[in-house]
Amino acid sequence: MNSQSKLDLITAIIDSDDDGYDLREQIIIKELKEVIGFLSDPKNDPFETPDNIAMTLSSFYCVLSYYLTTPEYEAFVKGMRAK
Repeated sequence: MNSQSKLDLITAIIDSDDDGYDLREQIIIKELKEVIGFLSDPKNDPFETPDNIAMTLSSFYCVLSYYLTTPEYEAFVKGMRAK
């Protein structure tokens, strides 16, 4: 992610509705969701092995589960399954 994208992300988070998370948590959650979405598409890294992708995604999902409430996490997972 380039500097302008990070600045845009921070600006969007600051301008967003307060959902009970502090700024640092919001940034982490948005970054994790973005990376999970990117890694979930096999076309983004065709040379990576499926087991490495699965291990990496598992790690990101695990960390994301620490930051979200159970209903938020389940909704995100269901949304990713639908894609």
